[in-house]
Amino acid sequence: MAILDPYAVLGVPRGATQIEIAAAYKSLAKKYHPDLNPGDTLAAKRMAEVNEAYNLLKEEVGTPYDESRFTSDFRMREDGGHWEEYDDAKAAEDARARTDRMAKAFEEAVRQRRRAEIKKTITRVFVWLALFAMLGSILFQACGQTFTQTGYGPYGL
Repeated sequence: MAILDPYAVLGVPRGATQIEIAAAYKSLAKKYHPDLNPGDTLAAKRMAEVNEAYNLLKEEVGTPYDESRFTSDFRMREDGGHWEEYDDAKAAEDARARTDRMAKAFEEAVRQRRRAEIKKTITRVFVWLALFAMLGSILFQACGQTFTQTGYGPYGL
């Protein structure tokens, strides 16, 4: 159900504060609540309208009501400001487009994470190779000094 003017439904002026809107909602909720009016379908319908109007107005903290932002049955066209009605095909197309964009974004995030993991692995391999090379150099120098000091090397005296 689309409400075109939630201020009129709640009976408050357009410049009403959040406190005034909440007070109007509470008074109307007490008046039309289904528990206080059992079996009254008109009161139940009016309560649903009051709830929807309050939900629309409580989301916008202090800003004027923007009809095109909150009505779900209509949307503004880009070709001159005419209103067109949403149908299920358009809603499904919009949902598919959002899903496709989200799937592509997720795939790109997975690719970037894999690239980062590969870079990290390659870096670790090079660090280990450098450590082994340094260790080999140290051992080679230590063995070379041992041979020359004791005279057991091929050129030792």
